[in-house]
Formats: sequence, structure tokens, C-alpha cells
Amino acid sequence: MNNVVINQVLILFVIMIIGFLARRKEVLTPTVSKGLTDLLLNVTCPLTIFTSFQFTYSRSMLVSAAQVFAFAVAIHLLSVLLG
Repeated sequence: MNNVVINQVLILFVIMIIGFLARRKEVLTPTVSKGLTDLLLNVTCPLTIFTSFQFTYSRSMLVSAAQVFAFAVAIHLLSVLLG
């Protein structure tokens, strides 16, 4: 498990370095950079969120989610009452 996480972090780090160097060498102009940012925020992120929900759910997962939601609501109400 740790190997997978380390590999993914290293891949992300390499992509960040490539992007940094491309911007530094002016391969990526501000216009291209804005276009890539718009694509990432308006297309890629929503699709990633959508596809992350495509797996089979078990009863225990739904119970855990309900418990977390109830706890979050309780903490929020408590902070409103105390604040």
C-alpha cells in the first residue's frame, strides 16, 4: 500500500516539475496556462468527483457515512450554540 502511495506522489511531483520548467522556459504562456487551468477546474475536477462515486456500496459504508454526517451536524450545531 505504501509503495502505491509513494509511486503516485512521485508521479505527481514529476508532473509538477515538468509544468514548472515549461512555465519557466515560457513554453506555457499565460494564455495557455489560463486555458489549462479552466480545463482542469471546469472539466477534469467535476468528472473526477463524478467517477469517484462509481463503486459498489455496502450497508456498513452507508451506516458509517450516516454516522459521520450526524456527528458533523452535531458539531456544527454545538459550535453555533457556543459561538
